[in-house]
Amino acid sequence: MSFFKKITYAILNKKTEEKKWVDRIKIINELMAVIKNPVASEPKQYAKNVATDFYVDSIIVSKKDGSVLMNTEDADAFEKMVKTTSLYEYINSEFPDTRMMIVKDKSKYTILYTEKDLIYLFKTTGEVSIVEVKQMAKKINQGITDFSLK
Repeated sequence: MSFFKKITYAILNKKTEEKKWVDRIKIINELMAVIKNPVASEPKQYAKNVATDFYVDSIIVSKKDGSVLMNTEDADAFEKMVKTTSLYEYINSEFPDTRMMIVKDKSKYTILYTEKDLIYLFKTTGEVSIVEVKQMAKKINQGITDFSLK
């Protein structure tokens, strides 16, 4: 931009494209500072942070025997996981190689994903890709390792 054009913009109090982009970046940086998750000191907070990062409503992780390792729920996590594990075992008896199951009802998706000896239950109002589910499982596994929950 020429010198005269810069002076004209300054006098007329108009923003140049460069200044607009700088302002937009400042706003994004301010929002990112506000949205940062607190450092998790317990498994429930860690699960809530993962849920927030992936825009998931709730996460429950258990072993295949039904014991809950990590969740975002305040109550009924064990009951929900027992029902989910039973449903998974039934479907797995009909389709032995099943690793992931998605159930869609009126308002949300319920995603059941298994890996090794763990079962992950995700509930969300939006669609989640297989890659996102695997990334959530990876982050949760890291949390399980960090908190020595296995």
